[in-house]
Amino acid sequence: MPTAVILAGRIGESDCEAIGDGLLAQPVNALTSLAYVAVAVWVVVWSRRLDPSERRYAAAYAAVLAAIGLGSVAFHGPMPSWAKFVHDLPIALLFVVVLAQALAAAGPGRRGVTAVVVAGTVVALTAGFWFLPGVTIGLSGVVAVAALGAETRRWVARRTPPPPETLRAYAGAVGLFLVAAGLNALGRTGGPLCDPETLLQLHGLWHVLGAVAFGLLAQGLFGASAEDPADSMVGPSRS
Repeated sequence: MPTAVILAGRIGESDCEAIGDGLLAQPVNALTSLAYVAVAVWVVVWSRRLDPSERRYAAAYAAVLAAIGLGSVAFHGPMPSWAKFVHDLPIALLFVVVLAQALAAAGPGRRGVTAVVVAGTVVALTAGFWFLPGVTIGLSGVVAVAALGAETRRWVARRTPPPPETLRAYAGAVGLFLVAAGLNALGRTGGPLCDPETLLQLHGLWHVLGAVAFGLLAQGLFGASAEDPADSMVGPSRS
């Protein structure tokens, strides 16, 4: 099985926490992965106040976000041979949802093009992640850049700036991602703050902060059509 080969060594060994036996080989990293599932549930509840056209993309976003969490539980928990595949693929698919929403927003005439692009991207990513597990980070990066570029172009095409709530959501997401990435780097195996035996695993904190950041990103992406911005994570504008 191609995904049984983990180029960096044993699954999870670069994430600091000691690897034990049993269903939860890395218990802290496995359980904190459920933060993604919790935020996915929040996105579903929050999306009820969105326009129907945005709600379906928010639902897809939430489904993939939950898959990120469950894939991470598999990666840090029982660690099956296919764990890297289910850990990495949903992250890229989340940005496919962002790309689809941005492309579809260009107008009804783009729906056919959007469907073809999204289907082709999903097939290519699935095959690439399964047969070439060593290139998953690169593929995810390409999709993320394409998605965020399309989202930026969508706002530029509107010729109006995003609402303050949207800007705050984006800023909060970026800020949290940067903090989480910094902590994760410091706490990786061999890093200055890595302690394999502590319950305060910085990779686990990366999971929690990253999940909240994805929740804020959802507000930025879909929140412009929300009926009541006061129910968002970042709250309404006070201006």
